[in-house]
Amino acid sequence: MRRKRILTIVLGLAICAGALPLLAAFYVSRERAFALERQHLADYADWTLKRGDLNISRARAALDQLGPDEPQTCSPADIARLQQLTTDTLSVEEIAITRGGRLICNTWGPVRSEMWLAGQLLPNGRRRHRCFRRPDEG
Repeated sequence: MRRKRILTIVLGLAICAGALPLLAAFYVSRERAFALERQHLADYADWTLKRGDLNISRARAALDQLGPDEPQTCSPADIARLQQLTTDTLSVEEIAITRGGRLICNTWGPVRSEMWLAGQLLPNGRRRHRCFRRPDEG
C-alpha cells in the first residue's frame, strides 16, 4: 500500500516536472507575443495620427494659398489655379469655389447644374461641405 502511494506521488511529480516547463514556456511566449502586438498597434496608431496631421496641414496650406480676400470668378485662370493646387497637394482631391452656399465651379470647370452645399463648421472657422442637388430638381 505504501509502495503504491509513493509510486503515485512520484508519477504525479514526474508529470508536473515535464508539464510545468512547457506551460511556463507557453505563458511567456504568449505574453511576449501580446506585448509585441500591443507595441505594434501603438506604433501604427502613432503613425496614423502623424499621417493625419500631415494631411490636415497640407490641406490647410492649400487653403491658405487660395487666400480668403481674393475674388474668384471661375475664370479659366481661377480654374487652372484650382487644378494646380489640387495637383500639388497630395491630400486634396478637389477644390471648389462657392458663392452664397451654391457651388459655382470646381477643378473640373464651371458647374452646369445647380449644386448646393451643406456643411459643418470646423474649429478653425472654415466649413467642410458636401454637395447635393435640390430635391425639386429631377
